[in-house]
Amino acid sequence: MNSEATTGALAAMAKKDPALAKSSHAGIVLSNTSMLLRNLVIAYIVSPAVMFLMAPPQVVLAASNILSIRNGKNKHASGEPDEPIGIQSPFALVPAFKFAFGFTILSLVARFVYDSTGTAGVYALALGGLISSAAVTASMAAIALSDLSLTVTAALTSVLAGIISTANKMVLVRMAGPLALSRCVNRTFVSLILVSIVVFAAWAVYNTAPMRLLP
Repeated sequence: MNSEATTGALAAMAKKDPALAKSSHAGIVLSNTSMLLRNLVIAYIVSPAVMFLMAPPQVVLAASNILSIRNGKNKHASGEPDEPIGIQSPFALVPAFKFAFGFTILSLVARFVYDSTGTAGVYALALGGLISSAAVTASMAAIALSDLSLTVTAALTSVLAGIISTANKMVLVRMAGPLALSRCVNRTFVSLILVSIVVFAAWAVYNTAPMRLLP
């Protein structure tokens, strides 16, 4: 599932019919939640060790997404029409090709960057989350599978890619949707990103502390 495609489609829908802005907001947040959980599944398929290291911060972030929707429902009564939502399929061929291409390129680049700069350079690959956090997760898990010493780095990079993907959705909504929806999404995602940064930093410190790295 491509959360970027879903986000863009929902934002465009809200621009055509402002009455559906609240539903679009909930759908965008849910698509972001599905992205976080999907990345866990991808990591598990490739490298269960990476998935288990990703799970604590990823689950916290997914739960924060869901709580933000519940809080929004408590603040606003739903008076929107029940209309069919026609969005572009997130399972289309273009997202699939983008994932395959991203996975291939990132896997090659990750190995080159690691050989050239060490683990510090690998974290920069999280910027691939601007295109596909799934491809980043798959490529990181694959490289960790071939080099177990990179398991922690791969997990942290994958989590960071998800955070970057979340931030990117604010840009997508601003480009494709109405200003009111953009402001609403920004408020939600800025809060989520702040939580994400705190959780990521705490988890990174915990997993990279000297005592944790001792055999």
